[in-house]
Amino acid sequence: MLTTTAGGTKDRSRPIGYRAGVTAPQFFVAWFVAGAASILVFLHASKHGNRHATAWGAGVFLLLIVFLPLYVLRFRSTKERGRRY
Repeated sequence: MLTTTAGGTKDRSRPIGYRAGVTAPQFFVAWFVAGAASILVFLHASKHGNRHATAWGAGVFLLLIVFLPLYVLRFRSTKERGRRY
């Protein structure tokens, strides 16, 4: 947590990871999960002929909570209509 002193200045004596409330193991687990999900999305999109597989993979890595559901919805909607090449 970032604390404020009585004078209104911010306490910068602690490392930034500690101030943010994220420990090193938590960070590495989140990084691993995002990396694994992005690789799986990239491989799935490539296998199914998506021309933007790299963009989907990068999007999932950067904003997992946004792009993973979007990819799933996009894949399901194109699966019902058939492949588009």
